[in-house]
Amino acid sequence: MISLDNPYASVDIYEKTPLATAWATFISFVIVGFIPLAPFVFLPFSTILSAHPFIWASTITGLAFVFIGIGKAMITKQNKPWL
Repeated sequence: MISLDNPYASVDIYEKTPLATAWATFISFVIVGFIPLAPFVFLPFSTILSAHPFIWASTITGLAFVFIGIGKAMITKQNKPWL
């Protein structure tokens, strides 16, 4: 979208379509939604996960939320608590 009011405004040549946004959201929810289930899915194939799958699920889910927050902060250029 081009703004004629402000000559210094940036031009967005990549407009988001609703279908592309919907697919990106769907894929993101599937990937992130699988994270807490992963230790239970891979439980029969691993000796490490068999001891405490809930602890593993909780830990990797917590780490996923931390990385999602860091990624969001980097994309939106807001609040960088790690600096």
